[in-house]
Amino acid sequence: MKKRNNHIIFLTNFSSLNATYTTNKFLINYIQKKFKKIYIINAENLICSQKKKYFFSSEILKRSKNIIIKNFTKNNFVKFTRKTKNIIILNLNQDPKNLKIYKILQPANYKVIMISNIGNFQGIPINEGNKNLFKVLVFIYKKKIFPKVLTILSNLGIATKIDLRFMCNKNYFNNITNHKIKNFLYQNGLLLTKKIILINSKISDLSKIEKIKLSNKHIVHLDQDLQYKHVKEITCYDNNQIKKHYYYLNIFLEHLSRIFKKKVIVSIHPSYNQKLISKNLPKFKVIKYKTRELIKKSYLVTFIGSSSIVDAILLKKKILALKSEIFVHNNVYVSKLNIPSLNFFDNQNISKIKLLKLIKSKNGKINNYIKNYHHAGNKKSLGVEKVCQEIQRI
Repeated sequence: MKKRNNHIIFLTNFSSLNATYTTNKFLINYIQKKFKKIYIINAENLICSQKKKYFFSSEILKRSKNIIIKNFTKNNFVKFTRKTKNIIILNLNQDPKNLKIYKILQPANYKVIMISNIGNFQGIPINEGNKNLFKVLVFIYKKKIFPKVLTILSNLGIATKIDLRFMCNKNYFNNITNHKIKNFLYQNGLLLTKKIILINSKISDLSKIEKIKLSNKHIVHLDQDLQYKHVKEITCYDNNQIKKHYYYLNIFLEHLSRIFKKKVIVSIHPSYNQKLISKNLPKFKVIKYKTRELIKKSYLVTFIGSSSIVDAILLKKKILALKSEIFVHNNVYVSKLNIPSLNFFDNQNISKIKLLKLIKSKNGKINNYIKNYHHAGNKKSLGVEKVCQEIQRI
């Protein structure tokens, strides 16, 4: 029987597809145009027979007809891929609940790749004074111990290895090649990933092809949902704490709007509960799916723990990290990049002069961050183009 063309499959969880599609839309569309077709397949349904209802954003519903969404069972997925070589773009973390997926993809007709081209710092904001010990231990197992278990299973042939991983994090790659033991394991195919290729980040790619028109129209606040699932992995907040947090945040944002004479717009992660955030911040418009567009037109961007601040950093916008007495966490962008920050509980009436002095302070670490986390590949080429070239070679 004549083989069909290779399948290119973006394997991800449909429960978070709205957020995933927004983050990876440029990549998915670029691959679809190069190879005429790409399948987005639900990983959750491959390991669980329980039927779930999914509600997709208008952005997904308006996608190209060549971006095909499938919700296969495991058996149907195996039948669909049996006669072809399958390029699997695996958009899943190394979590114990995903072990079955790593086992399903073990056969030789699956070539598994990962694309890590966001350029953000990895980590979860953890409240220093509200941690649950059991949740912390579970978190450590899932994020620190299990990835090592998965590597062992891949070396035993029980789980698949990652054939190719595209990264824009030069520091991560250098950490492997400059470490004797890690480099030995990498060179001998004993890590989970067989080969790492450095590419430029998504934001770097977009900056090359977009006609960027910047303005100072409004202030953008990137909000942190205190009830988001990743925050609740380790800690939880009662209603009184959440009310107190938003009480002071509302006052502070109103103060910013007043002293700068600019409207404040709240931008949130696609997976956040928009109605809940709107209820907590009733005087401000709350928007999903438009973070980059809003940042382009911003005079100032405030944030608490959002990785979307990366767009503001690369667009050289004025940035202010907000510290909360409820959500007390280590903001990696503040600690690693010297992003200016203040406690909005204690600075409800900060003067415009003091605030301008704070946000206009010089920062020598930004250029180094951009070089190592966004311009890791060839300066003249797009990261997504390098991905497509390597897919053609598989």
